Formats: sequence, C-alpha cells, structure tokens
Amino acid sequence: MAKPTYTQVPHTNPATKAEAITGTDTYPIPTRAIYAGAGGTLTVTMAGDSATTTFKVVAGSVLPLSVIEVTAAPADCVALW
Repeated sequence: MAKPTYTQVPHTNPATKAEAITGTDTYPIPTRAIYAGAGGTLTVTMAGDSATTTFKVVAGSVLPLSVIEVTAAPADCVALW
C-alpha cells in the first residue's frame, strides 16, 4: 500500500487530541508527539520518510515526533495531536 502524502503544518499550538497506541496504528494526520508511559522499543514511520525508524524510549518521555504509523510500541503509549 502506498503511503499518503501530507502537507506539513508548523505545530505552534499544544496538542488537542490523544489516542492510545494499540498494536500497529496508522494515522491520517501526522502526530505532534508520542508519550511513552513505559520504556522499551518504539518503531515508527516518520511523516517525511517511508522507512521505519526505531527508538529506545524511557518511561515518561514525551517524544516530539511527527509520525504516520506505529508498528511497535511499549505499553502505555499515547499519540498526541
């Protein structure tokens, strides 16, 4: 499946929506950030790239990532818009 193309808009306001990340999630609008409630490995597709990127995250981290897909996440992760 082809990845959709997005127009990047500067994020100047705080997030107004949150959604729990469960398994593999795809987002029609790129996230503003991801909150990692537990530490572990986070694997995502960034909004500006089609390759997956893996991060080691620490519990309680807010990661300022513009993501269109999450393929693996530790427990208690939340996508923010």
